[in-house]
Amino acid sequence: MKRLAVAASLLAGLALLSPEVLSATSQGAPFAGTWEMNSSKSQVSDARSITLTIQEISDKIKVASNTKKGDSVVTTEFTCAPNGKECEFDEGGHKSKISLYFNGPVLVAFKTDGPDSDSASQWNLQVSADGKVLTVGVSHILPAGKDETLVFDKKTAQ
Repeated sequence: MKRLAVAASLLAGLALLSPEVLSATSQGAPFAGTWEMNSSKSQVSDARSITLTIQEISDKIKVASNTKKGDSVVTTEFTCAPNGKECEFDEGGHKSKISLYFNGPVLVAFKTDGPDSDSASQWNLQVSADGKVLTVGVSHILPAGKDETLVFDKKTAQ
């Protein structure tokens, strides 16, 4: 729980950064497009496939995903400004919280869940220099779990 409090304090501090540093307009564009997970390059804890659609909408970033595992498909979606403030995250009908901010070229997403925010994970999204590959590092903070690396190939630009 202490780690979650530290992370929340860090995010609150990031909200004070200048809008130019956090602007989706200046930094969100490389992320826009449809991305398909490359299973052979990804290191995940289960056999799933994911398609992401990322859009830049005004000063916000919209992320929609379809995750297929076996015969089931779960659709998730959120729209959030990259300013460190919490937004609602719809995970197939389940509501969580997510906040976004930029750390240089990396888009950082911090997700909390549970009635007491007793679950937390951090995603670091980075686009390759040629704009064709999106790498997502996932750290499972609470409860602690094995880190994952998801590698996506760009299918279409938005």
